[in-house]
Amino acid sequence: MKAIVVHQYGGPEVLKYEDYPDPVAGQGEVLVRVAATSVNPIDYKRRAGLTKDFYPIKFPGLIGVDVAGTVINTGPGVEGFSIGDGVFAMADNTYAELCVVNAEVLAKTPKGLDLIQAAALPLVTTTGNQSSFSYGHPCGSDDCGRRRGRKCWAFGSIHCEGTRGESGRRCSKEAD
Repeated sequence: MKAIVVHQYGGPEVLKYEDYPDPVAGQGEVLVRVAATSVNPIDYKRRAGLTKDFYPIKFPGLIGVDVAGTVINTGPGVEGFSIGDGVFAMADNTYAELCVVNAEVLAKTPKGLDLIQAAALPLVTTTGNQSSFSYGHPCGSDDCGRRRGRKCWAFGSIHCEGTRGESGRRCSKEAD
């Protein structure tokens, strides 16, 4: 397969479009033909070596965390996915034509959402959910810290609106 391969830490010049070994789906994994990925801050930080102490690249290696594409094979033990399904996920090594994804984190692309749009969602929605629940409680919970007459915590509503269900809608509604 073709992939964007990194042979050393550095600037954009270390990204090389070249042949790379095809991944193989193992136990509980799905092989996806990548239709789209996205570029996130974690990608350039990994490429530059800023995360090598806790998220290193094994050279030659790949980067990328968002993926959307089509299932082309499933490993042993995978249920709920079939060849040809449109899917998206937060994975690893997504700057490539093929990507192996743990079936537990893979989702089918909803009707009306194309694969290019789907590739923009995994990391940002995870980040929004984590910021909403790591830095405070969604408005409406008993221990939110909100006082009568005060507006909702806007930071959480901006990130969680539409990404993780009712708490996001409630939060943004109160912040209006």
